Amino acid sequence: SLSSLQCKCFVDIQCKCIKICIFIQKYFLKSQIIYILVDTPYLMEATRKTIIEYSAKDEILALFQKLDANGSDKLIVFVPTKCEYYLRSARTQDIADRIQMEFQGILSYIGQINKAEGREKYQLYITPVQTVGGLEFCRIEEREGTQVATFRRTKPNSQFKPVNTDLLLLFCLNYLFDYLFKQLT
Repeated sequence: SLSSLQCKCFVDIQCKCIKICIFIQKYFLKSQIIYILVDTPYLMEATRKTIIEYSAKDEILALFQKLDANGSDKLIVFVPTKCEYYLRSARTQDIADRIQMEFQGILSYIGQINKAEGREKYQLYITPVQTVGGLEFCRIEEREGTQVATFRRTKPNSQFKPVNTDLLLLFCLNYLFDYLFKQLT
C-alpha cells in the first residue's frame, strides 16, 4: 500500500529562465548587497544548454552593466545552494572553479570596475550553503526533454537541517557595519 512506502527521493523542478522584470531590476540597481544563488547540482552536472537556461547569467550580467560606475560600493556573494554532496566529497574547489567558468562574464566585468576604481568597489565572495540539510544530490535525470535534479535522504529519518545559511546574514551585517563606519569617519 502507498501508506507503507516512504519517499526515498525528492525532485527539484527546474525553472526556465525568464527575463528579469523591471521590479527586480530597480531593486538590483539600488541594492548594496547582491546575492546570486547558484543551483549547484545543475551547475556541476547538467548539460551546457540546461546551465545556460537555468543560470540567468546573461540577464545578471546585463543588470551589472546597468550599474552606475560612480554609484555606491557593493557586496556580491555567489551562493551555491544544495551543495551537500559536493562539500561531503571535498569538491568545494570544483564548485568555485565552475562558478568562475560559467559566470566569467560577470566576474570579468566586476574585475574591470575594480581595476578602473583602483580599489575593491565590488567585494566578491563565493559562499556555499547546504540548503537542503538532510538531503543530498543523487543524479540528473531527463524527464520530458528537461533535466531534473534528484535528491535522496542522507539517513532514513533525516530532517530538513540547512547548514551555513547564517553566513549570508553575517556577510550582510559585517558589510553594512563596515559601510556605516566608513560613512561616519
